[in-house]
Amino acid sequence: MKTDRKLWQCPACKGYTRDFPAISRRDNKTEICSDCGTREAMEDYIAERKQKAIDRRVLNIVAFLALMQGGGGLKNKSSDYIWEKYKRYCGSLNEEEWRWGLDDDNMKTLEAWRKKWASHL
Repeated sequence: MKTDRKLWQCPACKGYTRDFPAISRRDNKTEICSDCGTREAMEDYIAERKQKAIDRRVLNIVAFLALMQGGGGLKNKSSDYIWEKYKRYCGSLNEEEWRWGLDDDNMKTLEAWRKKWASHL
């Protein structure tokens, strides 16, 4: 099947194509080739997933710190208890696990820390 579409050069990869262009996500106006459009979409998707994973890990660590502060702090907790809680909170991939085991006082501490630290980010 013969195509009448004009050969054009993608400004992103400098490759030539006759395919219909995609619109770049970087400025929402530059026409780029389909492969570069797919690459940009995947880069954005991966960056968003990485940021969510980092946010979740930080929240898990902050929850762990709040839990360890309660009940007299670390001096009243066994090393086994601390290690088990560390693994649960700081090693978890579960998006809701940071909530487990936090009583109302720990949740208040956690929220105060989040508000304080959010102003520095």
